[in-house]
This record gives sequence, C-alpha cells and structure tokens, in this order.
Amino acid sequence: MSIIDSIQKAREKGASDELILREIIKQNPDKGIIFEEKLKKGEKATNILNEIIKEEEKKAEEERIKKAKQRIEELKKTSIEKEKIKTFPIEELELKEENIPQEKIEPLKNQEDVKIITPRYQQKIFSQPSTPSYMTPPYDIPEKDQEKKEDIETKNISPETIRPVPQKTSSRKKILIRFSFFAVFLIILASIGTFWYWYFIIRNQKISQPGGCQDNKDCPIGYYCNTEKICVQSVLVECEKNEDCPQNKICSSEKKCIEMTSIVEAFEPLFEVDSTREISISSLEEIKSILPEILKESINLNEFKRIVIKNITKNEIVGLKDFFDTLQIRTPQGFFNTIKDDFTLFIYSQMEGPRIGFAVEVLDKETLENLIRNQESTMKSDYKSFLSFIVEDKIPLVPYFRNSKDVVGYVGPNFRYQTISKNDIGISYLISDKYFIFTTSWKSMQDVIKRLELEMETIEITSELKLNDKGEEVKLLQTWLAQDPTVYPERLVTGFFGSLTQKAVIRFQEKYASEILAPQGLVKGTGVVDFYTRMKLNELYGKSGVIPAVPEITKDLRYGDKGDEVKVLQTWLAKDKEIYPQGLVTGFFGPLTQKAVIKFQEKYATEILEPQGLTRGTGIVDALTRKKLNELYK
Repeated sequence: MSIIDSIQKAREKGASDELILREIIKQNPDKGIIFEEKLKKGEKATNILNEIIKEEEKKAEEERIKKAKQRIEELKKTSIEKEKIKTFPIEELELKEENIPQEKIEPLKNQEDVKIITPRYQQKIFSQPSTPSYMTPPYDIPEKDQEKKEDIETKNISPETIRPVPQKTSSRKKILIRFSFFAVFLIILASIGTFWYWYFIIRNQKISQPGGCQDNKDCPIGYYCNTEKICVQSVLVECEKNEDCPQNKICSSEKKCIEMTSIVEAFEPLFEVDSTREISISSLEEIKSILPEILKESINLNEFKRIVIKNITKNEIVGLKDFFDTLQIRTPQGFFNTIKDDFTLFIYSQMEGPRIGFAVEVLDKETLENLIRNQESTMKSDYKSFLSFIVEDKIPLVPYFRNSKDVVGYVGPNFRYQTISKNDIGISYLISDKYFIFTTSWKSMQDVIKRLELEMETIEITSELKLNDKGEEVKLLQTWLAQDPTVYPERLVTGFFGSLTQKAVIRFQEKYASEILAPQGLVKGTGVVDFYTRMKLNELYGKSGVIPAVPEITKDLRYGDKGDEVKVLQTWLAKDKEIYPQGLVTGFFGPLTQKAVIKFQEKYATEILEPQGLTRGTGIVDALTRKKLNELYK
C-alpha cells in the first residue's frame, strides 16, 4: 500500500492529521526533520500531508512516464523488425522468376495492395531454406495453397508487404513477473501491518508507562497527562456545551468531550476577597459568554467575588494579556512590560448593581502612568468590551478624567475617574508604587483601596501661619479645622487667614493644650500656627488625604442660572481681562457673563466650536466649554 493510501485509510478511521503526521515523522526520521521545521514555523499538519500526497503522486506520474517511454522503445524495436521483414530479399527464397512460368506468377505480381499474409503461409515462405517441393517443375501449387492465393487475390492484398505477428511472452517470463508482483504486494502488506501493530500495541504500551509525562505537552495529540503522570487517551464524545459531557469532562472548542485535568493552582489574590468563583474553559472565546452569566449571580452587598479562569486546554490560569486579547481591549505599546501578567479579576456588589474590575502588580510605575495618562482620551472606546458587561455604549456625562482629591469629602489616595452614568458607572483607575487598579465605579475603587490598605499621601503645613496670611497652606489649615465642627463651625475655606480662622486655631490649641500649649508654658491659645500646632495638625490630618477642595464646574450653565458654580465660572473668566473685563462675581448668569462665555468660546474655537461644527460662540457652558475651563483654571 502506498503512503497516499495509508494516509487516506488513517483519515477514514478518524485519525487526526496531526497524529498521522507525527507517525510519518517517526517512521521517516530523515524527512521528519523537514516536517518538524514546518510545524515550528506554524504550518498546519493538513497542509504538510497534502504536500506529501502531491509529492507521491508526482513520483508515481514520473514512474508511469518512465515505463511508457520504455514501452515505446520496445515498440520501436519491434517496428524495426517489421521493416526487416518487409524488405527481406525475395532472392533468398530461391524462387527465381525465370524458373517459374509467367502464367503462374503474373497474378501475384500485379497485386499491389496486399497488406497481410497469413501466419501459416508466412511461416512456409520464411522457414524453408530451399525451394519448396511444390515449386519444382511442373510448378503445380498445392490445392490448399492455391485456395489461399485466390483468397488473397479476391481481397486485393499484395504479398509484397508483410506484417510479423508479435511473439508471445515466454512462460518463464510470465512466472517471473507474477512472482515480482506478489513479492511487492507482500512487502506493502507487511509494512502496513507493522505500522498498525506499532500504532495500536507498541505505542500504547510506551505511552502507558508510569512517569511518561509531566503535563499534556509531553503526550501525543489525543492524549492527556493524568494525575498519575501517565498519558491517557481522551474519550472524544460529540458535544455542544459542558453539560453534554460525562462527569469530570468538559466540551472543548472542537466540540469534543475531553478529560478535565488537574492544573496549576491560582496565585493568591492581591487583596482579601469574600468568595472565589472558578471557571474552566477550553477556549478563550468562552470568556465572552461566561462573564455576563457570572455577573447575574447573587453576591452580598459590598462584597468582592474573585473570578479565576482556568484554561484546561493549555493547562494554565488565564493571565491579563490573554484576557485583554480575547476581549480585544486596546493597550498602549509597551503596556504589558510595566505590569505582571497575574491579575485579580473581581466583581463588586453595590446598591446600583454589580461592577467589574481588576488589580495587577506594577513593575514600572513611571512608564505606566505616562502610558495610561496619554490613553485617557480613548480609554472608553479601548475598554468598550469590558464596560459592555455592565453598561450599554453611551456618551459619558463628563467627557474627561478628573482627580478624586478634588471631590469634597473624599479621604484617600488620589485616583483618576470619568463618569459615564449617574448610577455610579464609569472608569476609575489608580496607579501606586505597587498596584494598577481599574474599576467601573467610584465606590468599588474606594473599597479596593481600603482592602489594599494603600498609604495615603502625606500632606503637611510647613509654614508658620497667622492673622492676615493667605495662600494654599491657609486653605489647607481651614480645610483641616473644618473637619471638627466644635473647632471651626463656620467651615469657610477662603485662603485668607481672618478673625474666624484665628478663633478656630485658638480653639484647636486649647483642645490639645497638653501637646501644644503645655510644652511652651502657655495656658491659652495664641491663634498662631506655630511649630507645636503644626505638628498636631499634621499628625491628625497629614495622612488623612483631606486636602482643600478645588472648585469645579460639573454641569451646563446658561443665561438665568445662579449658584456657586456660576460664581466659579465668573471667577475663572475674570482672570482674563480681555474676556471678562468687568470681573463681577455675583453668582447670577447675566448678559455680561454670557458675552464673556461667547468670547471664551471663540478664543478657543478649535477645541470648543469646531468639533461641534460651529463658527460663533453660543454663550452656553456646554461639555467642551467646561472641559477647557477646568483644564485652564483648576
């Protein structure tokens, strides 16, 4: 049996192309090296087998052509013999024309169209070395031969053209040919028998030897490495989903039930979680359909559920890169060089619904911060598939990222966030010295920070402050004093050290007299933020993350509006005398403020008006106007 027939027969019996190719490689070590190189380059086993079949067919065709040429040569030799017979000298027959009466030979000489002479008559002519007896005087032709002559004459056949009959193959040659065919058949049959005996008997015995494998990669295709370190053949059962398979088996991407193998344990989560949900997949594409189902599962309020994804086909835990590639999450070039691949994927339960996020350890904080900061403008579209698990694609309420430290009342390390929906859906990310955290809500980010016990950035008052001072440190002093209503009930944060701030400082000093006044031999507060007062303030609030709130415009403003955000708008516009020369801060959005907004919009038309297809300002503080204002003056 040819190798082509062997391949076709193996395919008919259900063997995969990878398995067939492996067997061919083992039986043909010389050519096996070439096939191995092709596999390493990513060429499929099916393509390699098809090349082998084409090569064998080409060889067979060349052999057929060679035999045909040999046959043509034999026929040419036969033709030469024919020509010899045609030109055989009539004199050699010793039939002299002068010895034969004319009336006897004339009829023969006049027949020019004779093509064939019968074998028996031919034999008589060429086998007689001397003149036949019936050609001697009186030249009488025997009756039988006369009939043949007459028959030739009636058929208008000339005796001059003679065609010899091919000689029959000898019995000895026939026996030799038959024996050769039989020997070839026995060799092919023995080869096939040896191959299948090795495949089904010897090979299985080797595979079943204990200690034959360490993981699935050590086993041939169609086998897996079990817990006893033995390669065991997989039971392939047709399936559509995992439920179609027997116990302890899973439906693979090829729609076959395969054995669930024991795989490496997942690494410890980066922070304490309340529960863990493990899922086993045979194809990364299954992640897209499984995660939405897990989000529907119930979780206690304010709890974290960790998701561990096990790829049983590769015998490994799915890392962040494979996770991102599967969901087609776009990342800046070099992103995966700044973090570890092991990550903690989690679902967080809050009043508004489940939220999803992940945390990963950082390798290069500075580079990562630059990459993510530059990605902010496209982050929503880059993480579209990740966000789609909890929210439909929609325009964010705020089209840019902000700092959490600017939100009044927030206590904790600063992180960046963008609000997509009012029900606390958005993008929040934090990059610390150790971690990169990405969540889809503000609250989940806060709780991750608490569980990671991230240290707050230390903020300090370094200068001595007293009545009539002003600046950022005065703002910080007022912000800290406002945390205690008994000390600073007015809670005004103006940046100016006035009488109210002075009274608040005196109350603070007397409240902590043993640490501030006693060491100085004082019994009453001085109202001056001296060394001991600064020490106590920094101790209480320096690591709390409480810093002065930065004013921000968060909503659309138009003619007729009033309130604190209008005041912020007027304060910012007043900083540019060309735009708002009046500089009035009234809290009411009147005609002067409207004209100032129009001037501001037209000054920054390329960023505010052109993206909206406008050429003149509208006087309405819309999203793009707010973005530019916050960018310039926050």
